[in-house]
Amino acid sequence: ASIDSTSNNSYVVFDQTPPSNFTVGQVISDGGTVVEDYWNSTNQNILVTVPIDNDSSLIDGAVQILIKFDSSSDTLEVGDAVTIAESNINDTLVVTISRIEFVNSQHYNEGTTALFTARINDFAGYTRIGTASNDQLQIDQTGPVIDSIAVESDNLFSNQGARSGDDVLITFRAQEEIMTPFVLIAGDTADNITRIGDIWIATRTMDS
Repeated sequence: ASIDSTSNNSYVVFDQTPPSNFTVGQVISDGGTVVEDYWNSTNQNILVTVPIDNDSSLIDGAVQILIKFDSSSDTLEVGDAVTIAESNINDTLVVTISRIEFVNSQHYNEGTTALFTARINDFAGYTRIGTASNDQLQIDQTGPVIDSIAVESDNLFSNQGARSGDDVLITFRAQEEIMTPFVLIAGDTADNITRIGDIWIATRTMDS
């Protein structure tokens, strides 16, 4: 006799193929002050986008994020595996890596660069490790050192005094490459910030 149904609607799917090749997508830091391609002391999470193929065998499978630091040859798991839902099929799954998970990773060090990939497994246990994302995160948690700070005005009588309409200038040097800084002069934002080499000049016209 042949059996083509069960009394409790149970079934077994014979899965013969592993997940397809894939490349991990966008990797960005999240929370705090976000700077592209960097992880800093204010960031709280890392968001890793993983493409999910149009393959029903991936439903109830999982995505595990993998990380490698350029100071080591080891590829390590970071964070927990995330279950693939039906809604993720033929779409993407964004995996969140928390700050504590990232900074507690083996080989995590100031100045190193983190590369991200992922391992996908389907419901039957077949696995595939993807190609690493083009996005990398350089770890820089040390604030820049600013020195040679000076302040003066263009007042005709004294560069140590200013009245309404005078410009006040703050000049300083950064000991490393920095983004355009946010400068307050007498409690208000500088009107103009310029750079000459490693010297920055912030100017505000005093109006009150």
